[in-house]
Amino acid sequence: MGKSHRLEDTIVKTNTDAIKEIVRQIRLRDLGGIIVVDFIDMDERKNRQKVMQNAREAMRPTARLTRSSSSTISAWWPLPASG
Repeated sequence: MGKSHRLEDTIVKTNTDAIKEIVRQIRLRDLGGIIVVDFIDMDERKNRQKVMQNAREAMRPTARLTRSSSSTISAWWPLPASG
């Protein structure tokens, strides 16, 4: 459990750090439309929720943005392989 748990923690941290840079690039380049982000897969549901919550918070409009923007963060997770 210990080794895989540490790996999961590393993945969550990597995904969370990536959110900051992704949002920075979106704002820097004034991107819009559908943007697909492929995060590293996480096993635990609570970690997926944590990363998505961080993404929602990071994409929240800030006072420095001059135009009103609305963003919807959706998550799609792969279905487990059957068979």
